[in-house]
Amino acid sequence: MPNQTCRFLSNGYKFQITDNNKLRLMPCCKWLGSAEENPQNFQQYRTMLNQVDALTDKRCMDCAYQEEKKLRTSWRQMSFDYVPHDAVTNEAYYLEIQLDRTCNGGCIMCGPWLSTFWQKELYNKVTPINKTSREDHINLIMSSIDVSHAKQIRFLGGEPLLSNGDLQILSLVNTPEIVDLVYTTNGSIYPSDMRIELWKKFQSVRINFSVDGIGSRFNYIRYPLQWNIVVENMYKMRDKLPDNIKFSINHTANIFNLFYFDEFDQWRSENFLYDRAGKEISYNFSPASGILNPQFVSRSLLELLTEKYHKDSKVINTILSDSLNPQELMEFISQLDHRRKLDWRTVFPDIRHCFDV
Repeated sequence: MPNQTCRFLSNGYKFQITDNNKLRLMPCCKWLGSAEENPQNFQQYRTMLNQVDALTDKRCMDCAYQEEKKLRTSWRQMSFDYVPHDAVTNEAYYLEIQLDRTCNGGCIMCGPWLSTFWQKELYNKVTPINKTSREDHINLIMSSIDVSHAKQIRFLGGEPLLSNGDLQILSLVNTPEIVDLVYTTNGSIYPSDMRIELWKKFQSVRINFSVDGIGSRFNYIRYPLQWNIVVENMYKMRDKLPDNIKFSINHTANIFNLFYFDEFDQWRSENFLYDRAGKEISYNFSPASGILNPQFVSRSLLELLTEKYHKDSKVINTILSDSLNPQELMEFISQLDHRRKLDWRTVFPDIRHCFDV
C-alpha cells in the first residue's frame, strides 16, 4: 500500500549522478534527506521512506513551504495523480532521471555539480561522465526496478536534449502508451527527428521550458544563452511538434528577478499562454535555492516589492524574511560579473540600491 501522506515516498524514484560518478536514489527532487548509493539497499531504503510522514517531517519541508505559500502544486500533491491507491509499495510509478551534466548554460542559480559549462568556466575537478558509465547506470536502473507500472518519467539535466540517455531508457519501456514524459529544458535545443519519432509512441510528452526573465534579464540569468534564439525555439516547438506534445514553463524566482516578475508574466500572457489547440500552457513558480534564494531579501528590496505587488501575490508570498546581509551575495555576483564581463547593475537597474554593502 502506498504512503498515505506522499506516494512518491513509497513509489517514486529519482536517480541522480554524483560528483564521483555514483548513482544516488531519492524519492523525488524535493527530498531534503539522505540518498541511497548502494543498489543492494534500494528496497531497504524504500521501506524506510514509506514510514515518513510528509506532512510533518522536516525532510519534506519544501513541499510544506510550497503548499503553505500557494506558490505551485507541490510534489506531494502531484504524487496522488501518478500513484494509485491500490499500488504496491516500492513499485515504480514515478521516475526522475538525472544522469548527465552536459549543459550549454551557466545559469546563475546553478553550478558545476549540474553543468559542464560551469565546470569548464571554473576548471572544476568534477569527474566527467563518460558514455560507458552512463550506460552502466542506465542498465543498473532498468535491472533494479520494474518500470512496467510507470506513469511518469522525468528527464533532468544538465540540458537533457543535448545527450541521448533518455533515448536509451525510453527504448526499454514496454508500455509507452500509458507513460507521460516530462523534459525540463533551457529551450536552446530543438529536438531531433529521432527523438520526436520516439515521443510519438508515448501517451504524452511535456516540454517544461525554464524561463526566469525575458530579454537581457534572461541572457544574464541563463548566460550565455540568448533570449531571441530560445524564444524562437519555443514558438517553433509549440507550433510544429506532434499533438501529444504539451508545454509548460518553469519560472525560477531568484533575488534579482523577483522585482521583474511582471515583465515575464506579461510576455507569457501575450505570447505563450495557449498552445495551437487552444489549451492554456501552465507555468510553475519555484524559488531558487542557494545564495540566490529569494526567501531572504534586504529590507529595501522588500519595500520595493511591497509597493509594486499585491500582498497575496506569489512574489510577496515567496519571502520569509527581510534580514538579508548582501555581502556574501555581492561577492559572488562581483566574481561572476568579472569572469563573464557583465554588470548586474545594468541588467537590474531598479534594484541596484537594494544591495549596497
